[in-house]
Amino acid sequence: MKQSDLLCDAAGRRKRGHMPREARLFTLIELLVVIAIIAILAAMLMPALQQAREAGKEISCKNNMVHVGKATEMYCSDNREIFVPRKATWATGDGRAWGRLLWDGKYFASYPVWANPGNRTYQQWQIRAMECPSENRQRLAPPNMNHVNVQLNGTYDFAINMNTHPVLPGTPISRTKLRLPSTTMQFMDAQDAWIQYNLPGNTKLRHGSKYNVLYEDGHGGNVDAAHLVFGGGSTAYGVPYWASTSSSVKARFWKD
Repeated sequence: MKQSDLLCDAAGRRKRGHMPREARLFTLIELLVVIAIIAILAAMLMPALQQAREAGKEISCKNNMVHVGKATEMYCSDNREIFVPRKATWATGDGRAWGRLLWDGKYFASYPVWANPGNRTYQQWQIRAMECPSENRQRLAPPNMNHVNVQLNGTYDFAINMNTHPVLPGTPISRTKLRLPSTTMQFMDAQDAWIQYNLPGNTKLRHGSKYNVLYEDGHGGNVDAAHLVFGGGSTAYGVPYWASTSSSVKARFWKD
């Protein structure tokens, strides 16, 4: 076939609508099929992405607990191995929770704080490390509190163990008396400054079925909610998370 015949044949096919495959555009049906496939893939990936996001928040929460634990460690080292009290009350009636005590003692001096452009009283002392990124509750402070405030107990995301961190004035506890620091809780996910083994209302389950926990030796971990025992009178307080001072289990946790 001559070259002129080939050119004429190509021109004829273009007139009849026969375009080369590489020059064709998507039809509407093909476009809709592609969009449907993308939507299906996105729907399949969303749960995995959500799980990855929540896993990242859980890790960030645990890291924050560890950072706060470093501040309590410094307090303990500076005060003859005495645990930081969950609260200190003076004769004037002024009471300050453990977060404010650490702030006043400069143990949070190098810790990042949330910005307070208006210098508002109830938005001072907001330590970033004291927050869980999975927490979404309205904090209890006027007019609105977006972050943890060391001065306001009800804004805390990490509660300290009441059994190992008693109120002052009172009988302080030395960490040298604790038998099982690696399995005794110091902090756990909660919505107040402290928690006792028979007050489950202060806990906050933010990471699936597990609570993030910081142990008294400074390492972080998590505890399945089903393994924690709440309620009065139970001999199961002996599970090594609480260091209960009740007579039935005291010998397991406290040295003479």
